[in-house]
Amino acid sequence: MKNLYITLLASCFIWINIFNINAEIIHLFIDSDATVTPGETTGNNWDNAFPSVECALQYTDVTNSDVTIFIKHGEQAPIKIWNTGMKKLTIYGGCDGTEFSANDRYLEEPLTRTIIQGTETQPAIWIEGLPNTHINVIDGLSLVGGGLTESLSIRVIDACNIVFSRCRIEGISSPGNLIYLEGINSAANSNCKVSFVNSIISDNQNVTNIVKTFFNCSFITSNVSSIIIGT
Repeated sequence: MKNLYITLLASCFIWINIFNINAEIIHLFIDSDATVTPGETTGNNWDNAFPSVECALQYTDVTNSDVTIFIKHGEQAPIKIWNTGMKKLTIYGGCDGTEFSANDRYLEEPLTRTIIQGTETQPAIWIEGLPNTHINVIDGLSLVGGGLTESLSIRVIDACNIVFSRCRIEGISSPGNLIYLEGINSAANSNCKVSFVNSIISDNQNVTNIVKTFFNCSFITSNVSSIIIGT
């Protein structure tokens, strides 16, 4: 019986390791000039890029996958990621259409910035329902709000442990909320937080509020310009 137990335990470890090794990792490439060709567009390289993140998620099954998204420089459509079932999200902006690695980007050049422009009804980026078991990273994006009643650049709901790294966050039209964070914080969920690292958060056009409900919000070596943080 002991030998049978050891054999079964070893088999479990083997299957767990196989599962981890074979965990799905998906790379998606986004270029606003791209077109979708049904049955051919895969988004797995720049020649087969999708025109927007929303389009990429429409045509790609990312369930239980680690998803890395590369977005070309220039103005791009708002990003909307809701309850996709993905395990981990990483987004890299500032691409010139040749990179296949985040280390190849040159983010200090203004002409290679990736600008995500919000609309009257949608923030520049809206993330809802990501798991909290991994660190999700948004790196190298300019997130610009553009609403009439508020100028949201970021809306995060029940999407824990997100790091906005080397981002520029600003509004352009109306006073009000610039960033809105809403989650469920509890003693059992210490990852309920959003962090801004090496980012610039601007209060231009009197957009002065960061609203956070139950989320922890941390700023690490970031330039925060006259922002009111409220609940």
